[in-house]
Amino acid sequence: MPNDSLRSSCRKSFQSLASFLCLLPGMLYAQKDPDLRYLLFDPVPITVEIQADDDSSYVVQELRPRPDDGEGIDLQSWLAARLSNGSRDQEQVERDIERYNNLIAALEATHGPFGMPLAEELLGLAALQSAIGADDVALQLYQRALHIVRVNNGLYSRDQEQIVSRIIATHLARGDLMAADREQEFLFHLQRRNASEQKIDTLLEPLRNQANWNFFTFSAFSTPMPMYESMLAPNLDRSFVQNSQELTSFRAQGLLRAQSRYQQMIDLIKEKEGPNDPKLPALLLDLSITCFHYLSNFNINDDITVYQQLRPYDMGNMPVNSLCSRAGRQALDERAKILEVNGAAPVERLQAKLDLVDWLLYFNKRGEALSLLQANAQLSGEETFAALLNPPMPMSVPTFIPDNYSRALYHVPENLTLEYKGYVDVEFVVTQLGAARAIKVLGKSADTPSIVEDRLIRHIRRSQFRPRLTEDGLLNPDLARIRYYYTY
Repeated sequence: MPNDSLRSSCRKSFQSLASFLCLLPGMLYAQKDPDLRYLLFDPVPITVEIQADDDSSYVVQELRPRPDDGEGIDLQSWLAARLSNGSRDQEQVERDIERYNNLIAALEATHGPFGMPLAEELLGLAALQSAIGADDVALQLYQRALHIVRVNNGLYSRDQEQIVSRIIATHLARGDLMAADREQEFLFHLQRRNASEQKIDTLLEPLRNQANWNFFTFSAFSTPMPMYESMLAPNLDRSFVQNSQELTSFRAQGLLRAQSRYQQMIDLIKEKEGPNDPKLPALLLDLSITCFHYLSNFNINDDITVYQQLRPYDMGNMPVNSLCSRAGRQALDERAKILEVNGAAPVERLQAKLDLVDWLLYFNKRGEALSLLQANAQLSGEETFAALLNPPMPMSVPTFIPDNYSRALYHVPENLTLEYKGYVDVEFVVTQLGAARAIKVLGKSADTPSIVEDRLIRHIRRSQFRPRLTEDGLLNPDLARIRYYYTY
């Protein structure tokens, strides 16, 4: 009997275990990780007062107020509203399309198939078709309008620019980035052909537009990038995206071409306006940003032919990465000198020097970076400069690039009150070389997903920080205690 009872008990235990194992996949699925595609951390410096010997209880005082302008806004809802093109009444759109078709038929009867009045109505009809998602139809209408303008006004008429811009947007909506890139190249040459040699602004505009486009071809595939995702169709040519080698080359060349355009603008301004023109500092920063992204995203040293084709002077046989490194650093150095010569505001001049420090820190020239940083120690006692040299919490560098998981990355205004889902309190020490060490989670809000905590710790560990500076030198130890509010 005892054996029967034992066997019965074991059988029931086994059945219970089997039932639990059957339910486990469903339980795990129900507890799946949240969608963190747009995870955002809002850091706030804190002081911590430990209430118990085991560090399990502590009191936090925030040293900088968070944005608090009423009820918080859900981040996903804010992004969706910002990126939405708005909704149209379907019946009204259909009536408008019918009206345009009737008007176009009447104009064709009066002016013929190439009458100039047709172009404006074709553009209006194309915009409506694009608004309802009929991008293939819209593209045909735009191309017909473009042909009419060329027939009437010539192959290089500036009247084409608006139409070509819309064609580019339509190709993006269709997911054909390569076709959009070809049209953008044509638009660039069209604008340059119509530029006046006597007006520097007309010479700079096409170069600036093309540089922005070239940078977009790199950034469009950065993750996450909601501003760009709104411009690209869900049916983006996946064969192109999945071909990692082709995509890498396309994105890398986009940065190199952007760098070339910025350099052309810089050379043009120096030639026509002088070596210290006030337009130069912003362009030199843009140039260094393209170099930074190339160096931090790619390791393509065998593309020297492309690089030489893009730059109008002899590059020698240096690897592309070395050339980008030199160009980026020289641009930041020259920017700081021009601001000094032009008598820019003291804070602006200091920020330019710190941008160079950040570059050197990030790319492992840390001894030189610390020497440049410590040369400004005497300024840290002045309130005007303290926010830059000894901020309430260490700054992730370079500060001229939006940090991952930041408001700047998503273009969220600093004063916008967000609806946070929780927080994680973290303590770490910044070494004199800018690395985060002794990272410790002090506490967190209830129900904080472990993946959020893991991403935060990994982000801190991978970040390069600028050591904080006082009148007496670098902070030692540079202890940071920060509450990271998060949302997604």
